[in-house]
Amino acid sequence: ATSVLGFVTSTIGAFVALFGAVADGMSTNKILGGHIYDLTFMAALSILIVPASLLKTLSVRAFFRDIVFVAISSILIFLIFMDDYIVWYETLLLVAIFLLYLLAVRFLRKFMTSKIPKIEAVGNPIGSEPENVEMEDLKDTEPLSLTTTPGSSCCESVFHFISLPAKIPFMFTIPSRSWKCCDASQMAKLYPLTLIVSFVWLGILSYLVIIIANDWGRLVGLPGPITGILIAPVSFDLMSSIILAKRGDLPIAIHAIIGRALINLCLTFGIPTLIYNTISGASLQVSSEGSIYSLIIMMLAVIVLIIEVAISKGKLKKAWGILPLVLFILHMVAALALAYEFIKLPF
Repeated sequence: ATSVLGFVTSTIGAFVALFGAVADGMSTNKILGGHIYDLTFMAALSILIVPASLLKTLSVRAFFRDIVFVAISSILIFLIFMDDYIVWYETLLLVAIFLLYLLAVRFLRKFMTSKIPKIEAVGNPIGSEPENVEMEDLKDTEPLSLTTTPGSSCCESVFHFISLPAKIPFMFTIPSRSWKCCDASQMAKLYPLTLIVSFVWLGILSYLVIIIANDWGRLVGLPGPITGILIAPVSFDLMSSIILAKRGDLPIAIHAIIGRALINLCLTFGIPTLIYNTISGASLQVSSEGSIYSLIIMMLAVIVLIIEVAISKGKLKKAWGILPLVLFILHMVAALALAYEFIKLPF
């Protein structure tokens, strides 16, 4: 779900940014840079904050399948950018890679299903989840409210009043249990509308964050890469990964990170570029400057995760988050040095 969410919001931004990139110069750093952050910092943070008592084992086969396609897509992006032009059949190849990935998902699912013996359960066996677990979890969650909850601390009360300008439009536009006009069972049927409206709000908020951050960066004289590093920690993707990790769903968090990378590389970049090539009838001019560096860091991040998952057999305890974090710090230092021209790439 978080991968699809990222695709919807990122694609909107890609259409807006694509035509500006024709003049400014789209580069491999802009395409792979965000995913280096995802596969290093976000993966490391998810591993470090997951409670040991709630840690779940990552599916090794599914992980290898996803990460291999990310590596293939990254290499393909590098090859596409080498001649500084992107033509329609190159972006079509990216979309084809994603379709091939969907076939691989389908094949692996059928393979795993055929390997699992069918056991008929009688009643509600020990260890099985009750059928109404989702409804019970829903009852435990607090709906949005315009008043502070009883017993809330001073900081919580201050945060509540600060967030009221966001809570009010959310309450009146997003169908939820906060709407007292309808029965709760009837509101549950409106989940598609809730999902769509949430996508729209997330797209609006993401756009505002990027616009405000860019304007602030230009105002204080920060280069684009530095501004990106500063606003990256407040991304919605990071928040969703933290929530998943804290409740022990590390496999979902890791697969969401990899899934977002794959969707963004193949579809979020591929589809808008393909449409641009088709409508304009011309190739898109890009920049291959720094492509080798971006590819090396991306492949290092992929290799680190592969080695850790292989050695731990999918049981990623806190210690496994140190190496990706160190790689992110080294990459951040190098990015700062390159942005301020303290060092220059030999290639």
